[in-house]
Amino acid sequence: MPSVDYDSIILGGGHSGLVAAAYLARAGLKTLLLERRDVLGGACVTEELFPGYNFSACSYFCYLLQTKVIEDLELRKYGFEVYHIDPWRFLPLPDGNRLLLWDGVEQTQEEIARFSKHDASNYPRWNAFWERAAGIIYPHFLTPPPTVAEIADRLTGTDDEEFFERLLLASMSDVVTEFFESEPARAAFIHAHDVGDPTAPGSAWCYAYIKCTMFSDPENVGLVKGGMGGVTQSETHVSQTC
Repeated sequence: MPSVDYDSIILGGGHSGLVAAAYLARAGLKTLLLERRDVLGGACVTEELFPGYNFSACSYFCYLLQTKVIEDLELRKYGFEVYHIDPWRFLPLPDGNRLLLWDGVEQTQEEIARFSKHDASNYPRWNAFWERAAGIIYPHFLTPPPTVAEIADRLTGTDDEEFFERLLLASMSDVVTEFFESEPARAAFIHAHDVGDPTAPGSAWCYAYIKCTMFSDPENVGLVKGGMGGVTQSETHVSQTC
């Protein structure tokens, strides 16, 4: 490689690296992005895992890609497209029954009511709980990340101070069992795939980050056309045009 001076060098051509490269290049900086694999995208790729079959190999669902990034980089101009899904969750049960979760609150309540009217009536309260929790985190998106202590200081003396302290200590299991009594509802909302050990103290705080998707534009949440590689392919095109 010939000797070239660069203003910035990015190691890793994953989603974040591609976004950073695009912004830096658009700002007029001579930018070099390096990736050891022969495909860009990191965990956000579509790959042929079996002959003739392409999969989202790691990341599989678009839900927290910031609207500002999508619009600033004009990703839809370069092929980015999201298919919104509703119902957004299908829970098969051992007895052949199932539980579907929909965008519509009343429609989801009807589903849950087949197992517990108590749980159905609590579903709006469940949503309100997580909207409040996510609302503590979401203002810090696209800003230098704060420490937990800095968030706590910001909430001191507000109505959210005690709520935040509870959120830091609670487990997902604690919260789920507070709202729901039926096993299907508890299984649908425990989200062990997001929080790890749902009985661990603080796992509710982890899920509050996931629920920031409540503030995402609906057209940016769902399955990406062409798999998750559709995100990073559009970002690659942007970077190449800068």
